[in-house]
Amino acid sequence: MKSMKRRLLSLFMAMVMVCSLVPVALAAGESVTINDVSNAKAGEEITISANVTGFDSTASLTYAWSASGCGLTNATGSDTTFKVTPTAAGTLTVNLSVTPAGGTAVNATAKSITVAAADTPISLGTISGNTKITYGGTTGNTTTLSVTVNGTGADASKVSWSASPNSSAVTLGNPSHSGTTSSVVVTAGQVTSETKVTITAKYDNDANKTATTEVTVTPAAPQYTISLSPVTASVEVNKPLALTVQKSVNAPADATVAFEPTAGVTANNGSYTFTSATAGTYKIKALLKQGS
Repeated sequence: MKSMKRRLLSLFMAMVMVCSLVPVALAAGESVTINDVSNAKAGEEITISANVTGFDSTASLTYAWSASGCGLTNATGSDTTFKVTPTAAGTLTVNLSVTPAGGTAVNATAKSITVAAADTPISLGTISGNTKITYGGTTGNTTTLSVTVNGTGADASKVSWSASPNSSAVTLGNPSHSGTTSSVVVTAGQVTSETKVTITAKYDNDANKTATTEVTVTPAAPQYTISLSPVTASVEVNKPLALTVQKSVNAPADATVAFEPTAGVTANNGSYTFTSATAGTYKIKALLKQGS
């Protein structure tokens, strides 16, 4: 009887010893992985998530996030996802530790996230080109105006051109585009006095993305004519030769007649004569002058 009790006791102790070697939880199944993030840009908030598996579904988990780089010194978070806003381009390093209640922390492998430079807003540079053109009576001379589009995704083909006010004073050609530069040919229209026209370049029909310049259109200077007769003549020494001068109808009333050379020419109330005391061949030119 005593021998049987001893055997039973030994068996019970062996069972206790065996049971004590079985672990309470299999921690090897717990895993934490930080997910990839694409298209991260400086100045824009990004949300980082993680793949957390193998933990007891009833266990309360504590998240400890941290990030550094790209303008961040030591950003931290404790939610299931991590929101940060990098302020500079570069590489953002993110770490995560997940701890179950009463358990051991599980650390994820650090994740490196590439952060691109922030987008540059679209804007138009200063319009360049000659801003003074002249209407020549039947045709107008031209100037080419150009503007450069700046910013991320700049597309010069989205630039449109317009003229106002006095838009009839100019004609705009079809725009041309090369890279980020848009150009337009401006032709002077018929004007009778100096006229100013505002030329506007607009990007993607956005009133906040425009550039302007002022073009001045002037009429061509009027052309006056003068004629002198006779064209050829023979005259004796010391005998006056009558000269006839004819001014064009559009000549200013205060326009005066001058001669080159002046020697030998005499004016008398709009009549002119040439006299020479020396034989020879002379060329006389009549000029129409206004003012001094």
